[in-house]
Amino acid sequence: MNTTEISFQNMYSFLWEKLFCPETNLFYDRIGIGDDRFADLPCPEEIAKQFPNPNGWGTGMEDSSINGGHMLLTLSRLQALTGQDFSEECGKILAGIRLCESVHGRNGFLVRSVSHVDQKSCYFNSSRDQITMVVAGLYDVYKRIPTLPEAQRELIRTILREIAQYCGQTVTPENHYSYLRLDGGKALVSDLWDCDVHEMLRLPMIYAAAGEICEEEQFRLAALQYMEKGLQVSEKFAKEKYYWDFCLIQMQLSLDVLHQCDFLAVYHERIGRLMDNVGFAANREFCNVLTRCENYTGDWNVYNPDWRTLPMRVTAMTLKETPHNAVFDSYTYLNPVYIPEFAVIVEYQRGLGNYLTAALLAKSLSVAKEDYERFLAFLNRQDFSACTHAGPFSLLHAFALGKELF
Repeated sequence: MNTTEISFQNMYSFLWEKLFCPETNLFYDRIGIGDDRFADLPCPEEIAKQFPNPNGWGTGMEDSSINGGHMLLTLSRLQALTGQDFSEECGKILAGIRLCESVHGRNGFLVRSVSHVDQKSCYFNSSRDQITMVVAGLYDVYKRIPTLPEAQRELIRTILREIAQYCGQTVTPENHYSYLRLDGGKALVSDLWDCDVHEMLRLPMIYAAAGEICEEEQFRLAALQYMEKGLQVSEKFAKEKYYWDFCLIQMQLSLDVLHQCDFLAVYHERIGRLMDNVGFAANREFCNVLTRCENYTGDWNVYNPDWRTLPMRVTAMTLKETPHNAVFDSYTYLNPVYIPEFAVIVEYQRGLGNYLTAALLAKSLSVAKEDYERFLAFLNRQDFSACTHAGPFSLLHAFALGKELF
């Protein structure tokens, strides 16, 4: 086994052995010190009070849906590369996504995560990014793994159908095109239309994926209703600007799904050009972050303290309407503040993988082979068996994509 294969195996093993919970079939965001790796995650009593915030931000269970989507996207590429059957692993991830989408009884509302303690408690807020990553992952494994068992394919159709139906009922002008909260209240980071340039194709992507996979005309028509305006706004994307890594990976994944949908063929040329612009911006930031990673001399395997012991900061966006009131639609949004040594390694590793993935998904390759080789060299210097956080999800996804191209 060469060093690249060892690096891949170390990342893959860490994610399944340390972040995956078999009771919920979910990947959590980090581990705590000690034998009980999930001891620092919120307990049901804290979740019931939506403490410290209705997103679960900063607690270690804010991005299980994103993590599951990343792994589905990775497995679909790995199966094509290796010929290995990943249907058992896909089945576990699909069960976790199904839990997030149905445990609360409002099927189609995808929560960020579910408590490992009682397998039912969840925070009220989702986000555009959770939905985008899950829908893209479901679409990808359905299309790329034809040997997926029929029971899993039917589950994918069910989840996509229910998410699209929920959006049809909830993401409406009356609700300002918001996905809302699980309890029907105002939500942060959940607007799916009339939003920023990099977010405008999320809603048609959801409908398009459901229309293509479920073969239902109502969803194809819903996607077409939003495509032209969504593309016009998205085409204002300025590739010279800086974009956060989550912005670029989510935009590129939305575009990638839309580009694969046969019923949207009339838009494919424009989508392809836009994917190249996103790839250009992503490649520039990938190179910047790669250099920072190569020059970083700190510890890559720092543990973040229990979030309950950290200082907390009010989420600034909750103060926009009422600058002198920290309560936003009945809830406070307190964010535990990571220690700097932990924050930097999460930002660097997650950003490195997300930027590279977004760049590699472009239709015209902008990533230089020597930069991908630098990326592999960086991975080979890491001890992922001692990792403490979810950064390897994006690194593994980028690794798999790069192996297809180089």
